[in-house]
Amino acid sequence: MGVYIFLFALISIFYLIRKSIPIKFQNLIVFFLFLVISLIEGFRYRVGTDTAMYETIYNNSLHTIYSDDFVEIGYLYSNKLFMMLGLSFQVFLLVTALFINYNFIRGFIKLQTDVIASIFFYVTSGIYFSTYNTLRQAIATSIIVSCLNLIIEKKYIKFFLIVCLSFLIHRSVFVALLIILVSQITIRPVIFMYLITGIFVLLKLPIIDNLIMGSFNYLPVKYSMYADQILNDEGVKLVNLILPTIILLIVIFFYEKLVKININNKLFINFFFLFYLCLIISTKFLLFYRISSYFEIALVLILPSIILLFNSRDRIVIDVILVFVFVTYITGKILLGHYGVFPYQSNFSL
Repeated sequence: MGVYIFLFALISIFYLIRKSIPIKFQNLIVFFLFLVISLIEGFRYRVGTDTAMYETIYNNSLHTIYSDDFVEIGYLYSNKLFMMLGLSFQVFLLVTALFINYNFIRGFIKLQTDVIASIFFYVTSGIYFSTYNTLRQAIATSIIVSCLNLIIEKKYIKFFLIVCLSFLIHRSVFVALLIILVSQITIRPVIFMYLITGIFVLLKLPIIDNLIMGSFNYLPVKYSMYADQILNDEGVKLVNLILPTIILLIVIFFYEKLVKININNKLFINFFFLFYLCLIISTKFLLFYRISSYFEIALVLILPSIILLFNSRDRIVIDVILVFVFVTYITGKILLGHYGVFPYQSNFSL
């Protein structure tokens, strides 16, 4: 746990002092934090729930012939390329970590967020640790985040083409096209409350189970393995809903002020509503928890604006409270076994 304590202490310090850092040094700090989070992730050894599976795919990639039943063609051939160059799986993990984290931070910069604060929330909300596991989906998600500015700039065709390209890494990335849809509408809090109520009612109907389960008959064979796992008999762990629900309440009560602070928050809040709806559905159908990850970045995009709801003289107190809450939150999730990143092991043999 020592490496995570170091990480949380480091990002918390820079988060708390970010307003006093001279502008000319801020890019240097961002680059330093990028390296730290990437090296910790890249030098991990069998850390992450799905890492062992991806290591097996990597080691057998040269002898694997692509088929629809296996991983996506883009991911498979990237593995083949690294293997043909004689590079180890550890090098592949390191390069992947650098690529994923670069895309996320590049997205924060393009969206003109409070970048150091965004990095802090990126790590402590759990999104960063999710990238340890769902490697293909994390690559695709990071690409989407890096080009979210295209939605704001109304460059929908370019965004669509990037999503199509990401399809070569993970098929589910087409879900991200919903971002274009929600960018065209305004989902006010009262409408969202009606949506939540409607979702709870629908989830009680037996026909919904049949529709969801029946959909597997029309999906690629490789997804049939999820058919036995989709019904979430235990429900999503409560800890996964605590943070989003608190943020939801804040967004509902301060919707108008948040939009006034940053007009782009109207779009980010729509993402967040979509994320929360997926979380609610995942209490019945576990697969939607994976789908929700494409919109989870809304947490990081909204939180810097929520801080601005407070008077400038109160923000340092709010920042200290947020550090305590978020570090406690992510530490608890890690110790409970979420993401499979504890205990941490490293491998510096490249």
